[in-house]
Amino acid sequence: ALSISADRRAARAAFAAARFRLYEVAPLIAADVASYVERWQQVAQTEPGAYTPLLKAVRSPENGRDWLSTPLLITQLLAMYDRTGAVPQSEIQLYDTTYSVLFEGREMGRGIRRVLPPAVLGRLVSYLSYELKARAGVLGVADSEFQSLLRVSGQLAVDDVPYLDDILTALDLPVRRTRGEGVGGEIRWSVTRDPFSEYLAARWVVDSGTVSDITGRLMTILKTGDFDKGVRFILPLAARLDRSIEQQIESYLRRVFNQ
Repeated sequence: ALSISADRRAARAAFAAARFRLYEVAPLIAADVASYVERWQQVAQTEPGAYTPLLKAVRSPENGRDWLSTPLLITQLLAMYDRTGAVPQSEIQLYDTTYSVLFEGREMGRGIRRVLPPAVLGRLVSYLSYELKARAGVLGVADSEFQSLLRVSGQLAVDDVPYLDDILTALDLPVRRTRGEGVGGEIRWSVTRDPFSEYLAARWVVDSGTVSDITGRLMTILKTGDFDKGVRFILPLAARLDRSIEQQIESYLRRVFNQ
């Protein structure tokens, strides 16, 4: 079997036991990123100069774009640029923009507000990303357990729960419904394994706004081994709540990782 991954640790941990042949994608450099953007422009057949501001920012050495190191990140950057014209200066800014587009724009146009306000939907998906990673990661949970998660989320009226299945399935979100092989196969729910889903889970970790709840949620998800990248989002998200909370969480993380 063949597996291609840009995340060396995740690939080795997930595929070594299954005897996959592993090919690693080397981190992209500035010239690679610029070439990728130019090819994207050719395929999209946009007007000349449409991507000039983005290419200028990508090529600018003072902007420090080391975080744009994988095709997935560049693709997401380009998709957001096409929608908003914004050029994020960091990975977390890219995910902030993505979150805003997903939960403050498109869903309103699709009439999702009739069931859930977009902001509530975003918070719910963050909660589900956290719970699914903490409980089962890519393996997912049974539909009955997922329905229970929805009911105890505290964000839905009981009558709204049945409609969430179709809403989440129809949208291109990290929370996914799958059905096992064969007629009547088991329905399971899982969350994708990518940095954006970890960003969503990190939003839920800091959502409570109290240090004890944040550290409790953080330790729960760290034990799963599926939150390596998400840790780096915790401090900047906590800083938006309160600088003192950020400092306490930073001190806590230093103690945890120095043990």
